[in-house]
Amino acid sequence: MAKYGASIRGKTLRSLLKVGFAFAVIFGVSAGSAGAKAQSLPDSLLDLIENHDRINAAKNSLNAATSRIRETRGAWFPELEVDFNNGFQKRANPGTQDTTKKFNETSLSITQLLWDFGKTDTDIDISQKNRESAAINLNQVRQDLILEGIVAYIQVYSAHRRLALSRQSEDNIKKQTELEDARVAGGAGFSTDVLQAKTELAEAQSRRVVAEGTLRNALSRYHALYRDMPKGLDEFKLPPVPETLMPRTVEEAIEIALKENFQLRNARLASDIAKDSVTRTRQDLFFPELNAVVETAHERNLDGTIGLRNAQTAKVELNFPFNLGFTALDSVSASSSDFKASIDRAADTQRTTEETVRLAWADLETARQNHEVRTAQVEIAAKFLELAREEREAGRRSLLDVLSGETRLINAQSDSVLTEVSIVQAAFRLLNAMGRLEVSAVEPQ
Repeated sequence: MAKYGASIRGKTLRSLLKVGFAFAVIFGVSAGSAGAKAQSLPDSLLDLIENHDRINAAKNSLNAATSRIRETRGAWFPELEVDFNNGFQKRANPGTQDTTKKFNETSLSITQLLWDFGKTDTDIDISQKNRESAAINLNQVRQDLILEGIVAYIQVYSAHRRLALSRQSEDNIKKQTELEDARVAGGAGFSTDVLQAKTELAEAQSRRVVAEGTLRNALSRYHALYRDMPKGLDEFKLPPVPETLMPRTVEEAIEIALKENFQLRNARLASDIAKDSVTRTRQDLFFPELNAVVETAHERNLDGTIGLRNAQTAKVELNFPFNLGFTALDSVSASSSDFKASIDRAADTQRTTEETVRLAWADLETARQNHEVRTAQVEIAAKFLELAREEREAGRRSLLDVLSGETRLINAQSDSVLTEVSIVQAAFRLLNAMGRLEVSAVEPQ
């Protein structure tokens, strides 16, 4: 039996050590962060959109698209081709002596495209639109990162606030438990009240542990995005809603989004590119290519001719490869189907964009209304708890009422923080859906 009791005590000690370690980690992050000065949210966002891997990838894609414009324009410039051969040739000549000679051959040709019935011009148009698409994608990545950065910051702020409220509630219930212990020791209280207080204390500790886990998750997300742990958590402030940038109605928000949303603009541009690709396919498969060619060749001891032989040629070439299986018709049909598919995708993106705007608008309205209710609930719960404590001291209120009031207050305060955060997040999501989210939106108005 003694051995069994020692085992239980050992397990309890290990559990307490684990809880203590987690508690120390959270306190260490909070204490260390509180001692350091926090970087402002606008400055953090500027660093984020300057150095993030997604930004670098989008910039490289834009540079590649710019280079491809120059590449396609190069089709209008002359093309130089140089061939050089050097070796031995053995030739059996009928009726004459066989020859074995060292030979060399050098040829140089310049080909200039004269006309290809618009194929190259279409290639240039497509490459320019691809560059425009890459530029739009860079802006979209930028705005999405700004939104992610704001949300990560807000989540840390929210988790830190709610953890502070949980700790405050736990401390208050601890004090109440100590008071009940003192009453019982003085013969004026009940042991059941002490047990009830300890039950509520355990519940408060559980809420605090959950809040610590929420903060750890928020810190992990912040670190993954910003590549650093936040500093000065006590200095974190909820950015205000940029009222000057907000639309007055949901219809106005949708109208702006249908013009400026980057994802929708790219979908429409992809449809334009697909349309050009249909034209490009027809030009490539049903029209010839006209080139001017100038050649010069120098041969020595080649094909049985001893000595040097020179030849110069100037000509116009007409090239028109055509597959007799009429696969050109299939190619045009495939390009046309791709074009129709791009139209359908653009239409779907437009509906999705409109839905995103409506949802963000509805979330914003709901969060604002809910915040008003939660704020009033906090005031009522705080007043009730204050009176309940006074009445408890006077013996006119049960301990359960005081503890329930404490629980209702912390829940109301946490819900108030969540609704306050929801307002700001919905506002910035709405601006992002409209295509108007910039770092300036979080700067002091």
